[in-house]
Amino acid sequence: MYKITCCLVFILTNFTIEVFAQSKDKVQNDIYSVVKFELHFPDKSNNHLFNLSPELEHLSILYQDTIPYAVYMHFNALGKENVNNIDFYDLDFEGDKYLFRRKYNNQINFILPKINFRTVLGKDVNDLSNTVDMIWARVYKDSIIYSYEKTKAIYKNNSMDNKETGPGIPAKYNGDLKKVADSISRQFTVSEHKTAIDSVLIYEAVVQKFGNRGVLNDIKLIAGKPSSFSTAIETGLQATKSNWKPAFLHAGRNINSKIKIYAKLNEDGSVTIQTPRMLGVLTDVMQ
Repeated sequence: MYKITCCLVFILTNFTIEVFAQSKDKVQNDIYSVVKFELHFPDKSNNHLFNLSPELEHLSILYQDTIPYAVYMHFNALGKENVNNIDFYDLDFEGDKYLFRRKYNNQINFILPKINFRTVLGKDVNDLSNTVDMIWARVYKDSIIYSYEKTKAIYKNNSMDNKETGPGIPAKYNGDLKKVADSISRQFTVSEHKTAIDSVLIYEAVVQKFGNRGVLNDIKLIAGKPSSFSTAIETGLQATKSNWKPAFLHAGRNINSKIKIYAKLNEDGSVTIQTPRMLGVLTDVMQ
């Protein structure tokens, strides 16, 4: 306990000096850590998951305080080349949340961090306006490693609530998706369609970069069955084709990328369309 206390005191001292030194810094073209440390705990509460999926090496969970908002499932590629060995889920995005629940249901035991890092540093939400808290839990078969890192939020968007966005910022529609959804809703009347339809649809598409402009292509339905509703969604998305922003890497360039699009037909006949907040993994990037 004495060693841990001394270590934390040393970290806190450096943290305070770093924040003071950078408080007037106006440069917005870099990102760096202010403070970082790890805590290790034995834990076998997810053994069943590793037994069910022998190819699973570990999973990484990204938290805001005690709430998980992103999951990376790391699999052994078994020597196969060009195989995506990471499944990524942005739990703030309804599309990924739906896919995650469908695949894993309640198989994963989300162990809450055993320490409130924000309390350790003596900070509350109002003190974090220019920083991002990264709290990772790397879950192995017999242990959990919690990593805490505070970074300068050079690329932080005010709507991101101090959350990490991955290697960059994902492609997004350059207009108002609610207006697109409302337009689809007006053209699609549930009462006119007697056959059963899936009310939740998830698409995968590609947003290609043309300078600072993005174009939506290769729209594919990956969850839900084709129906008159999916036709209406696809028609509506095609109308937005030339009005997208390409994904942006924190390294400083626009890129071609894959994107998921979530669509839901609500009980009142309205339509919801959503795109991800996180870019996810670099396998979403297309050269």
